[in-house]
Amino acid sequence: MSDRCIKSRGQDGLTIVELMVVLAIMSIVAGAAYSIFASLSRSYTTQNVTAKSQLGLRIGVDTIVRDIRMAGLDPLNSADAGIVMATPTAIQFTSDKNLDGDVDDPAEDITYELNGDAVLFTDNQGAATLMDHVTDFSFTYYDSAGSITTIVENIRSVQISLATSVPAGRAAPVTRQYSTRISCRNIGL
Repeated sequence: MSDRCIKSRGQDGLTIVELMVVLAIMSIVAGAAYSIFASLSRSYTTQNVTAKSQLGLRIGVDTIVRDIRMAGLDPLNSADAGIVMATPTAIQFTSDKNLDGDVDDPAEDITYELNGDAVLFTDNQGAATLMDHVTDFSFTYYDSAGSITTIVENIRSVQISLATSVPAGRAAPVTRQYSTRISCRNIGL
């Protein structure tokens, strides 16, 4: 027999020390992999919440802007349409959207208001939540000269300020702010 084929005693397997070293290395690799996975998972959650928050904010503001632009629509001059109430956190207005001479139909008498952390849309069919996780929802009203006014009859444009803070799992909440100024196209004609 050659010397290469002969095994010496004690070389049949791994020693406890070698096994402990392998387990330690595997633990470090597994810990690093978990850390990377957890970080990517948080990032994914945050990005999803950010996209959803941005989309919800955009849809909500676009809805409010569209409706306020229609405030006061009264082509037959019989509906007495216009802004009914204007406070720092709520606005109520009417418009004769179906041109029947009154503002008694769905979506013709609209209120937007802050209720807790939600923006509510209310018409003659009831109330619904338009947006939630709202931290700021306020209106500023301007007259035809561009000066701030609190007199409902003098309002010609409205500035909306809106902020949301949406929880994003273990990461910090996703916050978004938006502000826009809308001309009331059908008021004061």
